[in-house]
Amino acid sequence: MNYARMETLRSPKTLPGPSYGFASLTFRAWYEAQFGNEAWESLDKIPRTTWMAYLCWYREVLNLPVENSVKVEHVKPEGDLLSLELSGAGATAERVLTRKLIMATGREGTGAAKIPDFVTGLPASTWAHTADDIDFSTLKGKRVVVVG
Repeated sequence: MNYARMETLRSPKTLPGPSYGFASLTFRAWYEAQFGNEAWESLDKIPRTTWMAYLCWYREVLNLPVENSVKVEHVKPEGDLLSLELSGAGATAERVLTRKLIMATGREGTGAAKIPDFVTGLPASTWAHTADDIDFSTLKGKRVVVVG
């Protein structure tokens, strides 16, 4: 909620999401229960705040444990499972076993910010990376180019 800049998701509202084939767990089922069928029909793109509300509901309904501020230090096979060595302020255990591991690393998962070569010679005050804290009010009335 604090990092995303897009006001809506880019993907279509009809993607199944994390429902694993259970119709009652789809975003559509949740949305229609909250706002009605007409609201679903008129919805174009999903607002990110609405998506987060759905994910919070999903997490609560399925009683999914979520730990923030956790770093995965090592992953090792252990029989049919994976052993994850964890650290960080949010870690409730130093080691956990899992059947599956999804590495949703996001933009920073590529190792570092990708800055085009032509930008490196420009003054830092003239450009920003999407991960930077940007004061958008300073851009008012200016022409802005978005690369990427």
